[in-house]
Amino acid sequence: YAPQQRFIEPLKGLIKSKSPWLALVRDFNFNYKPSVSLKADVFRQFGSLRNRNVSDVKFKLPETFDKFFYFDRYYTMRWDLTRSLTLDFNAVNNARIDEPFGRLDSKEKKDSVRKNLLKGGRTTRYHHDGTLSYTLPTNKLPFLDWTTIRASYTAKYDWIAASLLARNLGNTVLNGQTRNITGEFNFDQLYTKSRFLRGVYNENPTAPEQKAATTDTATKGKKPKDPNALPEISKVPRFFMQLATSLKRVGIQYTEDMGTLLPGYLDSTQALGMNFRSSSPGLKYVLGYQPDTADINNLGSRGLLTRDSLFNQLIQQRYNQKLSLTAQIQPIRDLNIDITLDKTFDNTIKKKLVINPNKLKEHK
Repeated sequence: YAPQQRFIEPLKGLIKSKSPWLALVRDFNFNYKPSVSLKADVFRQFGSLRNRNVSDVKFKLPETFDKFFYFDRYYTMRWDLTRSLTLDFNAVNNARIDEPFGRLDSKEKKDSVRKNLLKGGRTTRYHHDGTLSYTLPTNKLPFLDWTTIRASYTAKYDWIAASLLARNLGNTVLNGQTRNITGEFNFDQLYTKSRFLRGVYNENPTAPEQKAATTDTATKGKKPKDPNALPEISKVPRFFMQLATSLKRVGIQYTEDMGTLLPGYLDSTQALGMNFRSSSPGLKYVLGYQPDTADINNLGSRGLLTRDSLFNQLIQQRYNQKLSLTAQIQPIRDLNIDITLDKTFDNTIKKKLVINPNKLKEHK
């Protein structure tokens, strides 16, 4: 389902003024039609092998089978809520249709496969990621139209099923979130707002002969001066003003990326990677919230984390911070200086949660 994007502007017809100071209100818009895509892949393979018994032809060796039945679903949604606010969501559900051993040579076996298929199969992995991005309407404000500021939030979530041979060790869930803000500042555009600075950067000032002729004509005809004419700046002030305004562009990007790996999770998944009957692991967790010690202890006290003595995996939490700064300086004509500064910070915490019937302890 991909309808044509149509942004409704309810205030555009009410505000007749073309003033740039009213652009922020006049251009208010929204779109109520998202684009949605659904896709399902069903793949089944069946193979059988029976080796020949060359030593005793009367005894048949048992038949072996190589078969699997996959049912994968893909979900995509993009919603331009406004021209500045966008929501993207993608999800993948990998499932397996469990079959009885051997050939499907009985009604009971066929009914079992049909029932599992109609249920959507047994989920082996679920993943989704969503991004909400927003561009601040600084271009609608005359005193800030030389800036561009964008912010985004991305949430990721995965649920990975345990092996059928070790279901008591629990499933694995992991989530993450990324917060990003980007700013671009075009100082060249800012300088052009000043009539004096436009004169500083005017590459074709009026020639002396043209100036004299224009002055004589204006004097004889008594014509007023052109209010839009740029001031004439002599060489020395022009040089120092160009030096003072040599900063042309600045870009700033700040990113925080964090995530949690939680093994030994015993609950199942229904939709959005959650079990809505138990409300676990929680809507905020699948939306990227980073749990603290109290949240993990709460899951353990509810019996949602394995207590198997053979379980030895660690809970992992990571945090990454990055700040990037770029600048372009042009102190004199044809001399460009690019400056890049980067700062990063990484931190990883690993801990083991030991759950006892009467006492809950956390060992780092």
